[in-house]
Amino acid sequence: MRLCINLDISKSVTKEEWKNVYEETLFLVKVFPLAELQERRIQGEMSPCLVRTQEHTITYGPNEKYIRVGWSAAGNYEDLNFATECFLPRCLPVKNYYDPDAGDAMLGVIRKDGVYSLWEVDTEGKSYFIYLLAIGCLIQARLGAKAHVYGDITLEQYGRAVSLANQYLDKPIEMPEQCDKDRLCKRISRIAITDKEKEDIFFKVYTNPDPGSFKFDISPCEHLIHYKKGDTLCPAMERALGISRYNLDMSLDDDEYWDLMDGDTIEQFEWVTDNGVNLLILRDKDWERIFSEIEDNYGSFGRYYQLFSMGTNCEELRRLQIAMLVNDDLYAYSKVLAEQKEE
Repeated sequence: MRLCINLDISKSVTKEEWKNVYEETLFLVKVFPLAELQERRIQGEMSPCLVRTQEHTITYGPNEKYIRVGWSAAGNYEDLNFATECFLPRCLPVKNYYDPDAGDAMLGVIRKDGVYSLWEVDTEGKSYFIYLLAIGCLIQARLGAKAHVYGDITLEQYGRAVSLANQYLDKPIEMPEQCDKDRLCKRISRIAITDKEKEDIFFKVYTNPDPGSFKFDISPCEHLIHYKKGDTLCPAMERALGISRYNLDMSLDDDEYWDLMDGDTIEQFEWVTDNGVNLLILRDKDWERIFSEIEDNYGSFGRYYQLFSMGTNCEELRRLQIAMLVNDDLYAYSKVLAEQKEE
């Protein structure tokens, strides 16, 4: 599933205008569960993991002579879904791009000059999309005709995004112009282009409130990470969970497992890291808990041996695997279901 989000900015945006809206995005970043990918050293082992998004100063290029300041997001810290990374800079490239006479940012959809793109992100239907959209709506609301957020977005998604932002903003924002035909026509009418070009922009950006339009969807497996003791699952999900746990328990008969159990925790750390890197991206706090449990509880390694040995190219099974790794209630319930299957 594709959920693309684009953010175009007019070259007429000033440093001060951008500074003000950027500071507001930092506020939303602090309250939204956005996450970035990093490598962290945990218990002496380097592990790729999801960490909460925050602003960074990054050096890059030959001899690291270039500096980039801003924040990036590639996923959702709460449900561990991730896809393409997007970056929002603290400073726009005003030195090379500023043009006080540049036109409306919507000119970008018909490839006119005067506009540059900050985001062209395919979020692959992952849940962090809605939080990026909320920030995009904030930027458009504050910069007006100098910004435009768009993509594979429905009216319902714009509504959810604006509501999310307004839960935290002191100065609420309204729905973008592309969600209201009259406001959109008024904005487009001010652009100095031909009538044909105005028509092209309208049909490219207007968000038609067709009740049959695409709806944001989250698959059942993605809800498993939030399972709480006593929650009910659909029969198909219970069957998949029980079969998976039954097969996982069989892996504890492997000679490799018992060799590792006879070794020390350093060997177990290395095995988990080597196998986890190729399989999953977890959060920093998940890796810290895994290593702490292995170190403090002799029998806990079995759980991680089972799950990191579970190779799969299926997205649904991968979500189930992650949920069993990080959710103790779900892991315990899977044992109950596996025993029922055995009986």
